[in-house]
Amino acid sequence: MKVSLTKTFYFSASHSQAGKIFGHNYRLGVTTQVADRNSERILEEKVNGSIIQRVQSRDLGLHVDFLKGISISDQNLLEVFWKILEREMKPLALLKLTLARDERTQVTMERIPLGRQE
Repeated sequence: MKVSLTKTFYFSASHSQAGKIFGHNYRLGVTTQVADRNSERILEEKVNGSIIQRVQSRDLGLHVDFLKGISISDQNLLEVFWKILEREMKPLALLKLTLARDERTQVTMERIPLGRQE
């Protein structure tokens, strides 16, 4: 039986657009396939080190190296975060990411299981 683990991480960040500054409190949900009992510790260390510490209280477009030149949107953030976490979290398999700013604004990406690809 395959077991998954979902952890939620929180960070605050800002970005500028059309001369205005927007600040948001984000919630990042990360779901992985559990490898062993160390999976939760590995997940927390990898997400905190590769994403959260680098974006917390920063201007995303100016002060985050991996976001320079990228239009800041929820979808774009999620796509960049996915690439980083998929590489950094090995041996854990990344299954799903959810980024939310509030109850109405939420974006999700999931790994497409084999056999469901079109």
